[in-house]
Amino acid sequence: MTETRVLPLRMTVLPGEGLDSWLEALGRRNGLTFSAFLRVLGLPRNYLTRSLVCDLPATVLRELEIRTGLPAGRLDSAVIDSDFPFSPRRQRRCRFCPQCLTEREGRWLLKWWLPWTFACTTHQALLHDTCPGCGEGARVRFPGHTLRFPAGTCTLGSRIASVCGADLNSAELLPLASDHPLLTAQHRVDSLLADPSTACTVLTDLNQCTPWLMHTINDNDIQSMGQTVRDRWHRRPLATRTPADRVKPLSAAVNGVIAHAALPFLDTSNDSVAIRVVHGLRARRDTPNKVISRGMTTEQWSQLSPGTQRRFLHAGDQTMGALDRIRFSSSTPRARVPKPSEHSGNTRIRHVPPALWPGWTVRLMPREGTKETLFRGIAAALLLLPGEPVLRARGVTNRLGPHLPNAMTVTLQRALKSGHPDVLTALCNLAHHLDDHGSPIDYERRRRLIPAIPISPTSGANSVSAPAASPVNSSAPRPPRPPATSTRSATSTSSSPAPTSPTHATPSSCDRHPTAPGTSPSHPP
Repeated sequence: MTETRVLPLRMTVLPGEGLDSWLEALGRRNGLTFSAFLRVLGLPRNYLTRSLVCDLPATVLRELEIRTGLPAGRLDSAVIDSDFPFSPRRQRRCRFCPQCLTEREGRWLLKWWLPWTFACTTHQALLHDTCPGCGEGARVRFPGHTLRFPAGTCTLGSRIASVCGADLNSAELLPLASDHPLLTAQHRVDSLLADPSTACTVLTDLNQCTPWLMHTINDNDIQSMGQTVRDRWHRRPLATRTPADRVKPLSAAVNGVIAHAALPFLDTSNDSVAIRVVHGLRARRDTPNKVISRGMTTEQWSQLSPGTQRRFLHAGDQTMGALDRIRFSSSTPRARVPKPSEHSGNTRIRHVPPALWPGWTVRLMPREGTKETLFRGIAAALLLLPGEPVLRARGVTNRLGPHLPNAMTVTLQRALKSGHPDVLTALCNLAHHLDDHGSPIDYERRRRLIPAIPISPTSGANSVSAPAASPVNSSAPRPPRPPATSTRSATSTSSSPAPTSPTHATPSSCDRHPTAPGTSPSHPP
């Protein structure tokens, strides 16, 4: 087993310095070019400088610490954590502040690689994205000719004659006022980075909201940010991805404007403030009856955190369709997007009667335009809708009663237009109450024992007085359909008081009269 060789000449890692910058300085100290020094250390050479700060495994870092005489774990602070939410705003170039480069003698900060670091709070300036000499991104490829050019020089170019050679230390400073919105946003981002768990959630949501905000922010939002920021914002790419599905790099000014607009609703614990901000942004471009904001894809929407999705649902509650408002419970504190495998209605159906309880019917039924029997049946079916991952109105009504017409949307619209704006909230809260507390009656058992088929006055008497414990023979032929004037649905009587037949005089423990929300125990629904 060979012994690991330790470098004779060493250098310390400066506070906040990136691994790429330290390796370049250490190579200069040992009289080696950057690529030759990486070869000596056995580090991978794929010519992208970014790979040195975000792709190296921990075993390589530990080996590097031994060879350079550093304490174990010292280089962990010189690389970006593998869990950091780079995607999809991962960039190949490194931003820089020329004043910081001068003061640090050409040593680069690690945070300049982060897409949401766009301003220098020390010198109150906007960061540079490209070299002022060649216009290309800084440090995209490994620094070349490091023994011929001083630190802080753009060495882009394969040959000496074609090297840019621009001094990045002398690049023009892009000053920002001390109260500039971008500096305020940068301070908030820096505070987030001090708490990795919070930063991961907020910055991931910020990544997903970027395309939507790029089309939602208007000129009035950036009017007070100065000419430099306005010029760079107007030159932003309209599409965030190339035809090859690669993410287009955004300038520091564009990232700063987006962060300034997004952090008030992403980095706050005040839901009311966040919802108000999102509502103002959604109102600019939203299309009626749409759940997802215009400019945001389904994939981006699905990757938002549950808390941010809830705020978007609250903000768009008045513009979404009536059935979607119930399905997502967008008007209640429990607003959320159901998981694809979730079917809350399958469990809740045991506690839902065939027709809405009379006490709640009086409260929610429109004054005119709807029959009471129809409203009670549709309203009961609507109690199955909250938490449904896919909107299938016919599938919901069929589970409760195949005789119900597919009139959910019409019934809700009539209720809303007749002065019942809170009917959606009431239905959602009733469904949540049943999820939490259930119902004294197992209505699903009743539906199994009393089939929802038309019965005649003569055959109905035999059907109702049949022993409750006897299961219905599904193979037996159904009675002939009676004339419309003499038929009635058994489900319309299932919500009335139990018959006085001796077989129903003593209900079982799972088939007692319910104490429905809003009714008295002495008056069963």
